[in-house]
Amino acid sequence: MEKETDRSGIFEPKLDYAPNEMFPCFADVLKIENNHQHGRHVVAKEDIDVGKTVMVDQSYFAETFNLKYRRCGIFFREVENLKPCNKCTFTMFCPRCEGNSFHDIECDVNPTYFGCLSFASFRMVIIRSILLAMNAFDDIDQLIAAVEEILSSDAVEAPESLSDPQSKYRAFFKLQPNSKENVDEKLPQKIYLIYRLLIGQSKVSKIFHSEASKRFLMHLFGHHVIVIKNWIRSDRYKTGRKGLFNEDIEVYYEHRISITASYFNHSCSPNAYITAQNGLNIAVVLRPVRKNEQLCVTYDEQILMKPKTERQRDLQSKFKFQCKCDRCKQPQLESSTLNSNLRIKLDPIFQSIFESRSVHDYQTFLSLKANAFGLLKKYKKVAWSAEVYRIIYSLYTLALMETETATAGSMPFTGHIFNITFD
Repeated sequence: MEKETDRSGIFEPKLDYAPNEMFPCFADVLKIENNHQHGRHVVAKEDIDVGKTVMVDQSYFAETFNLKYRRCGIFFREVENLKPCNKCTFTMFCPRCEGNSFHDIECDVNPTYFGCLSFASFRMVIIRSILLAMNAFDDIDQLIAAVEEILSSDAVEAPESLSDPQSKYRAFFKLQPNSKENVDEKLPQKIYLIYRLLIGQSKVSKIFHSEASKRFLMHLFGHHVIVIKNWIRSDRYKTGRKGLFNEDIEVYYEHRISITASYFNHSCSPNAYITAQNGLNIAVVLRPVRKNEQLCVTYDEQILMKPKTERQRDLQSKFKFQCKCDRCKQPQLESSTLNSNLRIKLDPIFQSIFESRSVHDYQTFLSLKANAFGLLKKYKKVAWSAEVYRIIYSLYTLALMETETATAGSMPFTGHIFNITFD
């Protein structure tokens, strides 16, 4: 019998530095800054080497579909001794979350929501965000006062802390500073649809009993919908059909929002990357970062190997901005994707990574990941090249494999995705 690999502790990533006092999910080598040029962004307080884990963040809220029986529906982590909800068959609880008041309301809203498609599948995520807002304050009057104060303050402020429910909700609310820029002619109908689901629950209607409080709740739904629509990360595939609002129907595996991850700006030549593993959002350094340098990630790893015109088109289409990173502004850096570095290309370790056609055991996976980071460390002073981009792209694939390994206990993916060309 093949000896089973011990994976205990592997999927519990830890910061490589002491945690930041005000932002516990950040290593104390990071800080959040804010200016007109970059907006809210993440900056290094000291030099950071390749391979260092600088953020381990629990999603502010999340929802999974294909793994709903393996993860706690509140904590969103895979843990032992999960128990099902007493009223429905769609949610599991870990011991610390059993009896949670969130699901007590969610369970009554619509017990069939797991089968819903397209926009409708977002409704429980939006309802969860409203419940988080309600739970962060002692009563509805405090919530209303807090939202009014937030609206009157600087729309693009950087958070002073993310160490308590109130500061986290404030930061979530301000992820979308200008909702007027997001025009959706179907938005009122969408808001009303979800609002009616929640206000129809007796526990909620008793809290929002006056007409003024109901209007407040509907406006709050509107803002939350816009924030979530623009910042949620989703794993999904398209079905080719149309939904209730004539939108493309997509089947969603997972929704999640990380407040701190949203503060990393995009770059087409990133010096860090963020992956999601077992309910956590993890940031790891890919290229050496100097003190006071900004840490940037790519919002879409698929664009790394594309020319500037295609990257700009994709980023504008998906994320509604024109990239002005160094690679997009500097022709010399842009040409690096076409230039090959023979030292890296002929390195036996590099060749072994990209000659791997399949990964069937966990030790091979660990070796590939270690080799990828080893190469980035070995050639950290080398200029950007096609090989560097290939190594970085391979790490996104390895992160996906690591997530699947954690949930399935096997290595279901093959390595052919590593073999990317730049022709």
